[in-house]
Amino acid sequence: MLPFVSENRSDVFIPYTVLITAGINFPLTYLGQAGLCVGQLVEIPFRNKRIVGVIAQSGKVHAYEGALKEIQTILPYQMTPNFLTFIENAAQYTMISVGCVLKMCITLKLDAILKQDTIPLLPTYVFKEIALNADQQIAFEAITQTLSYFNVYALDGVTGAGKTEVYFASIQAVLNAGKKVLVLFPEIALTQAIVARFTATFGAPPFIWHSDITPAHKRKIWKIIQQPGSAVILGARSALFLPIQNLGLIVVDEEHDTSYKQDEQGAYNARDMAIWRAKHESFPIVLASATPSLETYANIKNGRYHHLKLKERYGTAEMPTVHIIDRKQYPNTIITQPICDAINERLTAGEQSLLFLNRRGFSTLLTCFGCGHHWQCPGCHVDLTVHRNRQIILCHYCGFETKRPEECPACNGTVIKDVGLGIEKVEEKVKQLFPDARILLVSSDTLTHPETSRAMFQSIEDGHIDIIIGTQVLAKGHHFPKLTCVGVLDADRGLYQLDLRAAEKVFQLLSQVGGRAGRMAKQKGVVMVQTREPEHPLYKALQRHDRDAFYEAELVEREMLSMPPFARLISITLSSLHENRVADVCRQLARVIPLTDTIDVLGPSPSPLYRLRSRYRMHFLIRGNRQQNLQAFTKEWLSGIKIPADVTIHIDVDPLNFL
Repeated sequence: MLPFVSENRSDVFIPYTVLITAGINFPLTYLGQAGLCVGQLVEIPFRNKRIVGVIAQSGKVHAYEGALKEIQTILPYQMTPNFLTFIENAAQYTMISVGCVLKMCITLKLDAILKQDTIPLLPTYVFKEIALNADQQIAFEAITQTLSYFNVYALDGVTGAGKTEVYFASIQAVLNAGKKVLVLFPEIALTQAIVARFTATFGAPPFIWHSDITPAHKRKIWKIIQQPGSAVILGARSALFLPIQNLGLIVVDEEHDTSYKQDEQGAYNARDMAIWRAKHESFPIVLASATPSLETYANIKNGRYHHLKLKERYGTAEMPTVHIIDRKQYPNTIITQPICDAINERLTAGEQSLLFLNRRGFSTLLTCFGCGHHWQCPGCHVDLTVHRNRQIILCHYCGFETKRPEECPACNGTVIKDVGLGIEKVEEKVKQLFPDARILLVSSDTLTHPETSRAMFQSIEDGHIDIIIGTQVLAKGHHFPKLTCVGVLDADRGLYQLDLRAAEKVFQLLSQVGGRAGRMAKQKGVVMVQTREPEHPLYKALQRHDRDAFYEAELVEREMLSMPPFARLISITLSSLHENRVADVCRQLARVIPLTDTIDVLGPSPSPLYRLRSRYRMHFLIRGNRQQNLQAFTKEWLSGIKIPADVTIHIDVDPLNFL
């Protein structure tokens, strides 16, 4: 660190505009030594404390007329001007303050940055040869021939087609060029399997970045990745904003996954922001998925993205056969007879089956059969989920939990019943139907620790489990050699939610979970889907493995409704602990909506989850065509009134969640 020491400050110091890691949307002016570069990290005084800032440019912010404070210390880290431009543009697009975006990049506090750590050298990679088939080789060559400039590659292959092998080979080429690679994953649980594959292929583990790693580990990684040289960083969405020096490629695996979208606090889509970062820093980006988002599919069609198609499963594996089961023919049963028969066949053959239900807990509702009372979260407008294994009822939104009651508070009755279906109830039923089978329950409730997760997945891969019961944490990224049968118990769940992407999400989820069957086994896999609407076009497309036909129909409907990808949306949610306050502010905003014939403002209306974490919520939806600046419209509109301190406003550009 270089403190300022000068006998004649007037000759040495000049003003600099500095971006700071605080929730403001403009730079501040400080005095500093001449010659500081754009992107230089510095220690600055701010509101009676010292924080980290970044030099944006030399010169004074003209609006400020007071005495200027001085930069205290030059820190030994520097962002590139292109990365700084990315930060500023990302803030402008997402309508998050530039200070908050900068804080996502500088995740360490000042004392952590100043801490004298022993930083290890970047790893030395030993490459294992990756065998590629013809389609994979074409995709690999397309990516690696353009490593010096920006391009978006949509790596599109059926489940089990070997997309990972393509981007692993591409990573080798980038590392050979002395650059770094960022690989984004949607689920923390997936990193355990991919780290093992990466280490086996490259001879050294990658750096891991997600919310569960320790602060000390984060501190060292943040410092290591700013060294020159080659390295691979695997991470969840927050890894996108790491100030990685000499970055040469980004891979977004399962790019369609909605967990790339940050909904809390500052809302952003890591996939979209990753494309922006690649464009600003001039390197390619690979979006990999067997079921790309409809936005990506549209960009493939219009030629904005370079389409790399893997048409067949890798090696000799075939796509599974899909059977649609009409649940109306099997009333009052959790697992229909065709699925039971298929599981028995797998048990006899020594193979594995997966029963899929995307619903945690034992049941979705606890109710008194005497008076009809049902237990709701005291802070949220939702029913509490029964978790029988822990003997609690739990809110899946705010985390509130309490012991399972034995008596009704309304009528003192004791006839309290579980209603609805969760995976714990499925487990209970499976134990009755297959008493000799080895059964494993897999969900976010059981994957509580990296070591636990590793042990569970290893037991499946080693063939020590006969029947796996799981939620969406099993839907993607896993390769289980003996898994040949997948049973989807409630395919209709999510199909009719208040979400324009409901059918798209269900199709993607079912395609992904069905893709676990027969990936590496000699026997062809089978997928059995229980539904009450077997004639729905979604299930017909799923059965024929005709994704494109389903997507084309979805595009027609979206265009008719003027919805994404043919239009753009911004969601405005207002919330308060006081119901009347949020309603009053919404009425004020409705009166000052700017007049325009080309932008629609829908609302205000109560949010589907009207009360969440004790806050009452109302929302507006802004819609316009793709050429219009909805951010400028939103900014002008919201400036029309003063939002009181007890009302919070949340802006979500390109929303995915409408609850």
